[in-house]
Amino acid sequence: DAREAVAFAILGAYRLRGLPNTLPSATGASRAVSGGAIHQP
Repeated sequence: DAREAVAFAILGAYRLRGLPNTLPSATGASRAVSGGAIHQP
């Protein structure tokens, strides 16, 4: 599904820029964080 691919691309872009990609109000987390990891080949 193209929408899922776009969503993951946006999450990846946020991660690369160090921006939070979670909402504490939606996840119950104590703070906004940038989830995921970057792996270089």
